[in-house]
Amino acid sequence: MADRVSKSEAIKDLRRVADELGHPPKIAEYREHGKYSCPTVSKHFDGSFSAARAATLNVPNERLAEHSREQLLEDIRCVAEIVDREPSKTDYKEHGDYALSTITYRFDSWISAKKEADVYEGLDEGPTKDELIEDMRRVDQRIDEPISQRRYTEHGTLTAMTVKRRFESWEVACQKAGVSRPSMGPQPVDDSALLTDIKRVQNKLNHVPSRTEYNEHGKFSRQLAINRFGSWPKAVKAAGLEPLAPGGLPGERNPHWADREPYYGPNWNERADEIRARDDYECQNCGMPNAVHIDEYGEQLNVHHIKKARKFDCHQEANRDENLVSLCNSCHGKYEYLPAENAKELIETD
Repeated sequence: MADRVSKSEAIKDLRRVADELGHPPKIAEYREHGKYSCPTVSKHFDGSFSAARAATLNVPNERLAEHSREQLLEDIRCVAEIVDREPSKTDYKEHGDYALSTITYRFDSWISAKKEADVYEGLDEGPTKDELIEDMRRVDQRIDEPISQRRYTEHGTLTAMTVKRRFESWEVACQKAGVSRPSMGPQPVDDSALLTDIKRVQNKLNHVPSRTEYNEHGKFSRQLAINRFGSWPKAVKAAGLEPLAPGGLPGERNPHWADREPYYGPNWNERADEIRARDDYECQNCGMPNAVHIDEYGEQLNVHHIKKARKFDCHQEANRDENLVSLCNSCHGKYEYLPAENAKELIETD
């Protein structure tokens, strides 16, 4: 469907949603009210939803602030002189004058920027393709099921995001390594069987299923529904049902229900934005920029609770700075299964 949506159609729909809401939509708002998926809109603006909003609705786009490439390169060189070696991301965050995400956006990656600034010595080249293939095969022998990105991130030495950066895609990496990847299961010829099954699960559970619940009780996979309709909420709408609000099951059916308000607190979206800004809009484990995350996943970086929010008595305590960190989808999945101490190491301390 994405290939058939023109730029003018995407712009028209962005403006429609902005008029309905009375303000330029954030990603989560457009996903709920928009006709198309965020990646479909973003692809007409170099893969950036932020750029789409800026161009269509005259919203300031800080990521596209006019810093010349030479200004950025000179700043990298200055940091290299300060630390007297090839600067790491941590070095640049401490001494640089610009956001690291600005540099990675302009030069595609931190390594590419350092190469162009002539300060690169190959100190963080990372694993080779052969090393990644060897590790994927090791995981394949260890687990008794096809390797999904989540399973590899959980059991692998590195993350699925690292693998995808080295290869064209996860599918190509699996092919090169000779390991099997999960299929999406049965695939109906048309959408009617899929939509009927979503309604069947709704009747079985007596409430609209979350994507996780559908994976457990449905005949097909949630990913198939997402691929067919652009997102899980849109698949639910197509089935004639009302999608769940962000956060999952409403009311007392939600295990995170507390004091009749969202478990993360009424201002969670604003709090998450503050943490992304603190973390320079990049994953604190693999360095994936927020703009790239939007392009790949259609949403902003995740904000992870290091100690599970449900273990606190109130959301104010759960949402303290030292308990939150920005992670991409892939790394978030990994750290959900790791001890809290591992994620604590991602936060810089004085």
